[in-house]
Amino acid sequence: MQFMSRMSDAWHTQLGRFNATTVRHKIAVLALFDFLTANLPVDTRESAWISSLKDEATRNQLRWKDRLNCFIEGLVASKALSDDGAAQARNYMQKCQDTGLFHVTASPMVWAGAGSFVLAAGFARAGNLWSWSVVFLALGALGVWEIRNGRWLSPPELANQKTRAVLRRGYIVGAVIAPILIAAAVIICTPFAIGWSKLEFNNDQAAFRNDPNGLPMIQKFARENYNITVVLSSTNWGWKQTALILPNNSVGTMSVGNGYCYLSFFRSSLLGSWGIKDSTLSTGWTQGVMVHELGHCLDISRDVHGFDGQVVSTLSVAPTERSQVKNVSSFVEVGEQVASGQWREAIADIMAVGFWRQRFPMQADRLIANLIEKRKSDDQAHTTGCWINFAMIKPAPSAPRDLLDWATGIRASAPCTLTST
Repeated sequence: MQFMSRMSDAWHTQLGRFNATTVRHKIAVLALFDFLTANLPVDTRESAWISSLKDEATRNQLRWKDRLNCFIEGLVASKALSDDGAAQARNYMQKCQDTGLFHVTASPMVWAGAGSFVLAAGFARAGNLWSWSVVFLALGALGVWEIRNGRWLSPPELANQKTRAVLRRGYIVGAVIAPILIAAAVIICTPFAIGWSKLEFNNDQAAFRNDPNGLPMIQKFARENYNITVVLSSTNWGWKQTALILPNNSVGTMSVGNGYCYLSFFRSSLLGSWGIKDSTLSTGWTQGVMVHELGHCLDISRDVHGFDGQVVSTLSVAPTERSQVKNVSSFVEVGEQVASGQWREAIADIMAVGFWRQRFPMQADRLIANLIEKRKSDDQAHTTGCWINFAMIKPAPSAPRDLLDWATGIRASAPCTLTST
């Protein structure tokens, strides 16, 4: 308690000193400009430039003394102010507070630290970066304000050696402290961002499990039509796979388990970052994406059955790469290549197209158009527009259980070219 009391007293003492220094500076500025007003020509003393310079001096902005020095030299050269008057003006100016390190380093470092905090938090909130837009705008406004007030700039016309020395010291301090501050912001942010992100993900998963149009829908669809069990991934695994902005992560993934399909799905993030503008189509869009993911599981499950290590077929491998498959290890390795990735994405997208045409015939065209638009900006492995367009002109499958065979046939017969690299 004694320590805290001393700390409090020290803080209030420092605060009092800061306030007293600020008051003394403002009084000195008033005296300086009162002197100038009394000794300048009428047209000069009433100019907007003098008023603006007084405001800068009151706020102790960087370079105001340099501007005033140049102005005084100009007055002396034009005989508008005597040498004695210039000396008195500079004497008044010396009583004003000099621009300190805070103006040069502290506020830019606070800006950098706050920006780092927001950026790190954003990486733990995949698909929700828009929620930080207001904060980013505020940081941008702060940066503009700092530049406008001249705290980040040091032009070559600076003539005052003392100001240049302050700037040099400020930049040295900033170069040392700013990286530490940025790193500290990221470290402090991490547990906060992870906790917030996991809470948001858990809430989404609870709603997804209980929504008839969510997890129950894809589980019923897979069981009734393909005798496959779909299991929702654990909280930690699903969060790592869908909620973090990391390479190969996605708002929805489905992998092959031992007799089941393992689904990781973040519906809120899907609708936020990879959704559809028309909210009336969000149910169809979400279900189509889930069928897309089911397509991946079904496609790969036909090639490898269980733990015997045998690859029974290579339907999920690009035709150009099937000769490379010798065992399970090479099967997995080839599956990571771009051509096989594109081949697998093709059947998944075709299944989504067929599903929409069966389940949502009145909305199918708009849902498919949205998928095509999304694929235009995707990477090479997701460039599937050719297969999607070919699937649209083919007769829709007669029943949901025919969807996989229908998609397999279209993928094999479509006049589309796989990416070679």
